[in-house]
Parts: sequence; structure tokens; C-alpha cells
Amino acid sequence: MSKIKDFSKHSLHMQIMFTIFSFVLMVVLSYFFSKNVIDRYIKLNTNNIFVSLQSQIMGDLMEPQITLENFSHTVRDMIIKGSDINKLREYFNDISNYLSSDKQSYLNFNGFMGYFETLPGGPVFIESLEWARPADFDPTEREWYKDAIAANGKIAETMMYHDKIYNDIMFIYSYCIFDDAGRRLGVVALRVKIDNIRKYIVNTVMVQGAYGMLISRDFLVLAHPNESFVGENAHNSEIPFSIFTDELSNGIEITERPL
Repeated sequence: MSKIKDFSKHSLHMQIMFTIFSFVLMVVLSYFFSKNVIDRYIKLNTNNIFVSLQSQIMGDLMEPQITLENFSHTVRDMIIKGSDINKLREYFNDISNYLSSDKQSYLNFNGFMGYFETLPGGPVFIESLEWARPADFDPTEREWYKDAIAANGKIAETMMYHDKIYNDIMFIYSYCIFDDAGRRLGVVALRVKIDNIRKYIVNTVMVQGAYGMLISRDFLVLAHPNESFVGENAHNSEIPFSIFTDELSNGIEITERPL
């Protein structure tokens, strides 16, 4: 009789242990299952944000390039047909005023400029913006001009970190124009402020309950929720993101890291 009781107690003990083990196993499996589901959702959502932002930025930056290309073709035709500097300057101002007043555009157009080498009277610099240029100002020494020459007939993109006029970050798109014989007539450029792009990136990610930043190819911070970081080098140890910059410099893609 006692053996039967002992066996019953042992059997009950085993059942309790099995129940506890099953419960713990269920909790552990549920945790890892839920964690994997959440991780996959976060990665998918983050990737969708990246794809959306990239598409928006690429589309936005195509707008000034198309505008510059169309503008340059008209300027080329005017020069070939004999338009003088006054006609060119008038056209520069008219188109710049129109684009500046276009509220439908997402980007901030800030005027055209051009350096023309074959106009009567020698090389001429035209700019639709009025600002106090230094006496020794030489367009051929500016990065946007050099980049246009190096682009060999394609549109060049120059990032100005400390623009002389606005003391802000600007994109300058520039383009060489040639006559039918291949002789260079000059270089035409378009200035674009990127304030709206920077705000769009930060605000879009913040709506998702996170924060986003934008850095240039050479690791200058272009956009960040903390405005004091904008313009700083991302390698700066005061910026939390700086712990990833060495890996990014070596071509390692950062997809999921604690910060």
C-alpha cells in the first residue's frame, strides 16, 4: 500500500515538474517568437522609411538638374544667335524671379549664375543675385566652375558647406555649354538651398517615433534633430552617432545597432 502511495506522490511530483517545465518553455518560446516578429517589423518599417526618404530626395534633387539643363540650352541658343550681355542678364533675372516665386517647388532655388568666355568684350560673369562680391572674386577659382569643367559635358554637383552669401549649406549644380564645333562657351550654374530636405528627413523619422539624421559623403552632419550638431563632422565624439563612423568609413553598412 505504501509503495502505491509513494508511486502516486512521485507521479504527481513528475506531473507538477513537467507542467512547470512546459510553462517555462512556452514563455521562453513565446518571448523569442514575439521578439523575432517585432524585430522583423522594425527592420521592415525602417527599410521602408529609408526607401521612401531616398526616393523623395533623389526626386527632389532631379528637379534643379532638369531646370538647369533646360536653362542652359536656352542660354546656349541665345549666345549662338548673338545675344549680348544685357539680353542674357535680363533672361537670368526673369527666370530666377519666376523660380523663386514658385511655391509648388519643394526646393529653394536661389538664382542662376554663369561665366561666359566668348561674349564680346571678353569673359563675363552674370549672377541673378545681388551681393557684395570681393574685388578679387574669380569665378574660375570657384569649386562649382572647376567641377563643371571636370564633369566633361555632364551636370556637376557641388556642395558648399559655408556659402559666401548665406553662410549655410548649399547645392550648386553647374554645366558647361559648347557650340556646334565643341568650343566651350561658358559655364552655367544653379544654386539650391536644402533646408526643406533637411527638415523633411528629420520630421518624417520623428513621426515614426524615432529620430533621423543626414550626413554627407565626407561625414558632415547636414540634418539632425539637435541643431547644434548641424555643420559638425560626424566623427565628433559629442555626437552619439560617431561610434559608427569608422565602420561607415570602411564601407561597412550599419543596419541594426544599439545606441
